[in-house]
Amino acid sequence: MKQPLVRSLLASLLALLLYVVALPWLALRLDRWLGLIWRLPSWIEPAAGLLMLAGAAIAIYSFWALTFLGAGTPNPMVPTTQLVEAGPFRRSRNPLMLGGWLFGAGLALLLRSASLMILIALIVIAGSVYVRRVEEPQMLARFGDSWKRYASRTPRWLTLVLVAVGTLAGLPAVTHAVPAAHVTEPAILVEIRCKPGTADLWRADFNEHVRPAIEEVVARGDTFTSFQLLEPALPGQGFDFELLYTGRTFAGLDQPRPFPQYVALFEREGAVRTLAAVREMGSLEEHVTVTLVHASRTR
Repeated sequence: MKQPLVRSLLASLLALLLYVVALPWLALRLDRWLGLIWRLPSWIEPAAGLLMLAGAAIAIYSFWALTFLGAGTPNPMVPTTQLVEAGPFRRSRNPLMLGGWLFGAGLALLLRSASLMILIALIVIAGSVYVRRVEEPQMLARFGDSWKRYASRTPRWLTLVLVAVGTLAGLPAVTHAVPAAHVTEPAILVEIRCKPGTADLWRADFNEHVRPAIEEVVARGDTFTSFQLLEPALPGQGFDFELLYTGRTFAGLDQPRPFPQYVALFEREGAVRTLAAVREMGSLEEHVTVTLVHASRTR
């Protein structure tokens, strides 16, 4: 029982690491390099989690079927010796690919990574071509008439089609009636890495002192038009917090004076409390990076 499982895991390990670890890592750095910021509503996170869970369940079920029913592995270099028609293969000829694609799309939404979604789309296109041009001719050569009968009654991507139709059906409920215009806004992205074990203290100080001052500046609309506090979706991303300030122009900030939120904080709490809060937060910070970007959005 253990030997087929170990063989199948080893045969799949490299592809799994590339897809689940290396590809998101590359996509997040592409987003940062290109200055891409994908704004999605907060409800997208539980939806993305459900999509990932569904994709993982389909992929694991397919992995089990290929390993124990097909007496092989998911790796085409170590293929199955039996034609698998049971389990998830009753509904799709390629459920393992389908599960991986759904998981990847959910991860792209969770990370709000436009680059990852584009990479997943390219993988879907490449996978579709591979299945038609390479995998299915090989299956026909290996299993002959059994494959013909199986392929004649089993669709390739039934679940994928259902997901696409469901998504299109739900779009009118979440989009505006007027066409959306794509615009970019000048933005300041501040990445903060806290000293080990101090992130919660920094967040508490920020929410108590600085956030109300930022909200006051945004409400005035003379410098910043919006603000977001972002935290990493995955560990090991190199920062604890990202502060994204957007505005109409950078001209108002091109002055030898403190940032507007600290001026507002001084007016709200006075010099003594302001300096104490700034020193406290500064003592918790290990590294701060400030980058000028252009944030994409629709209106």
